[in-house]
Amino acid sequence: MRMSLSRSLSLSPVRSPFLTLSLFLSLSLSLSPLPCFSQAPNLHFQTLHTQHFRVHFSDGLEQTARRAAGSAERAYGRLAAELHEPRGKIELVVADNQDVSNGFTTTFPTNRIVIFARPTVDANALKFLDDWIDLVVSHELAHVFHLDRTEGWWRVGQWIFGRNPFLFPNQYVPSWVAEGIAVYYESRLTGSGRIEGTEHGTIARAQALSGAFPRLNALSASTLEFPLGLTSYVYGSLLMEEISARGGAKSMRAFIDASASRTIPFLLNANAKQAFGINFDSAFKLLSDSVKSSARAIGGVPPANTTTVGWFAQRLRWASSTALQYGANDGRDVSALKELSGDSRTPRYLARRNSLDITAVLPNGARVFSQYEFTDPYTIRSDLYVEYDGRTEQLTSGQRLLQPDLPVAHPYTCSDNGTVRARLCSAPIVAVQLTPGASRLVTVVARDTGVAITPLTGAHSDTVWSEPRWSHDGTRIAASRWLRNGVSEIVVLDPTGRVLTTLARSHAVTSNPSWARGDSTIYFSSDRGGRSELYRASVASGKLVKVASAASALYEAEPSPDDKQLATLWLSGDGYHVARLPIPTGPLPPADSTSVLTPSRRDPEVTSTVAATSYSA
Repeated sequence: MRMSLSRSLSLSPVRSPFLTLSLFLSLSLSLSPLPCFSQAPNLHFQTLHTQHFRVHFSDGLEQTARRAAGSAERAYGRLAAELHEPRGKIELVVADNQDVSNGFTTTFPTNRIVIFARPTVDANALKFLDDWIDLVVSHELAHVFHLDRTEGWWRVGQWIFGRNPFLFPNQYVPSWVAEGIAVYYESRLTGSGRIEGTEHGTIARAQALSGAFPRLNALSASTLEFPLGLTSYVYGSLLMEEISARGGAKSMRAFIDASASRTIPFLLNANAKQAFGINFDSAFKLLSDSVKSSARAIGGVPPANTTTVGWFAQRLRWASSTALQYGANDGRDVSALKELSGDSRTPRYLARRNSLDITAVLPNGARVFSQYEFTDPYTIRSDLYVEYDGRTEQLTSGQRLLQPDLPVAHPYTCSDNGTVRARLCSAPIVAVQLTPGASRLVTVVARDTGVAITPLTGAHSDTVWSEPRWSHDGTRIAASRWLRNGVSEIVVLDPTGRVLTTLARSHAVTSNPSWARGDSTIYFSSDRGGRSELYRASVASGKLVKVASAASALYEAEPSPDDKQLATLWLSGDGYHVARLPIPTGPLPPADSTSVLTPSRRDPEVTSTVAATSYSA
């Protein structure tokens, strides 16, 4: 077994836009930093020197780095009030060479944190937050406070041999302990995050309902059972919340100190009994009973018509009134575009993908999709591709585009130059474009002479745009918008980017808008009621109704072209299943627009104003 030298903020594989690559990256992060996380040697770096950090950033990232420096100092002060402070200054690198919402921490050769300047536009588990920079910095800094703690003969060994990676006792704890503590503090420090959100509890309830609730000794970051590496985050965080509530305010510090001084640091039950007054085995049994009781109390039955195999599925799109396409990986083959036809519960393979992001289909059969690829040995970027009649052509390079959508109604102007892109017929693709520390909506038009990208919205770290959708008549765009302090809403824009109206505003995760036939209403999913459910909003009046729910959760609401079926994703113990529900035809009662989730703490933005200096090793 290889000892863990780094800890990471996991990008949830449940809602990840690219499963194959993300699984590789998540596994690698749990072991040690990879060369691909290194920065290109020709980048020009600068440094912000704050009281406890040296914050390093390359060109174009100064604004994000200053926000990270401010967040880091605030988080340091809050953690120092509860835990022993780590030794020396902490290196904090703000990187932007990977299009992933992630970060990692290492204690060797010094305490170092790397965060990627990419807001969460896809992973639901990481969307319930007040400030995405606060969240990732707080999570990774909690790792530093935990893993750097060394006492007893371990401290003597480091005094003799230096910061040898084998002499950090808290590195020997299992991943569910390390990640559970970090998630616990990300929520405790920010008032939001994954403990305050719904995703972790939803996964646990889904597994309890299906009899797949894991044993404590099965909580491994390397498991191949759903939800894979997320297992240690889900159950570790729920267990840490449960056991710390029983032990009191100072119990987490006592636990970290106990394992940092013991000769055998992974005597977990003894350390937990000493700190919390209850061992992990007993606490996990209480957690299991509580989750199962909660799941039974919610009640409800699974959808009747679902796919037979779970694991990961997302980004549902109807290709016709009877054919449904989506990205999937069932653990038996590579990630792929798959299709369900008629009442079949078994999808057929259409095309290989290294992404589970959206595949948009034109009436002529051309498909546009995004996926991730290396643009050089140090950089991974998301770009658009077009596929037609078995041929695939890369549409953009290094443009950081994802979640594309195409208008059905469009005066197509087609050329016949033999290229695959000619099949797009100059259709305006609406997509999300990542920028350093932010995202924006753009239109992309491919012609014989090249590709034109036009911004529709601004890009700012306090506003995250995602999941744009053209209306059927091609006159409006619906998209999800997250705002600082955890507010999310559905925004309707015209083709120039002018905001026409906003819908379903709530302190919750509101996502995946789709237009009903006639374009008078928009379907979406939201967890404002405590778990993800399906809603519909009137564009004219804003009136909300709930259209479907399940005992676990439903994600995405995609009405069929004939407006008779609603395609959705149902969460079970073995993963996400595609379900097709009849659309309710009668009147539905108005839905409550308020959220039951924890209100925002409304921490002010903190930005460092220290002068930047040239980086020096």
